[in-house]
Formats: sequence, C-alpha cells, structure tokens
Amino acid sequence: MFQSRLTGIAQDGYISEHERHTLLVQGWTAAVERYLEDGALDESEERRLVEFKNRFSLAEADLDANGAFTKIVKAAAIRDVLNGVIPRRMQVGTNLPINLQKDEEVVWVFPSSEYLEDKTQRQYVGHSQGSASAS
Repeated sequence: MFQSRLTGIAQDGYISEHERHTLLVQGWTAAVERYLEDGALDESEERRLVEFKNRFSLAEADLDANGAFTKIVKAAAIRDVLNGVIPRRMQVGTNLPINLQKDEEVVWVFPSSEYLEDKTQRQYVGHSQGSASAS
C-alpha cells in the first residue's frame, strides 16, 4: 500500500523513476546519519534500515555511494563485538596477506592497510673469560 501511494505521489509530482530512486537513497543515507548521531546503531535501527532497503529494492552499491552502507555494517560489527559476539558480516577470500592463528577470526578488513608487526631485535655479544698468561 505504501509503495503504491508513493508511486502515485511521484507520478502526480512528475518525479521520474530515477529521481525517485535518488530521493530514496538520500532518505536512507539521512536516516543512517541520524541513527549514528549517538555513536551507536541498535538492532531496531539496523532492522528498519534493512527493511527500507529491501522494500524499495535499493542496491548496496547505491547506498554506499557516500559510504553510508559501510558505516552501518561497521557500526553493527562494533555492536556485536561489544556484546561479545564475533560478527560474521563480511566474507573474506582465502588470500589474506597475513597468517591467522587457529583461534583468530577476521572481524573487518580495511582496504589499503599496511601490515605492521612489532619485532624485537636482539644482539648477543660473546666474550671469553679465559686466563691470560704473561710471558
């Protein structure tokens, strides 16, 4: 019912399908910004965003044009970690440039990140305490 009403309003206002789509994406992005004003995304906010995305068949690529989709995925992953849940919100290929320990899992991958590892350099200097003979 809501979608047909929205379509009717768009037609009456001579709003093209492209403009309608753009306005829906802008509305979704504004909702993301509003939900994240407090620095957190609760489950009901995430659910509403997903329902809106699905109801209007909005593509993730369109929603992420300004990084809004990535923001909600990150916020949800952070919420999961803070609640003691290992998030499984992203798929990672097998060609990671790092080796994980058997009990480690990837939570998030940031593109173009450097891999840094602390290494301690040790230098051993040997000397003998042998006896010296005088001649």
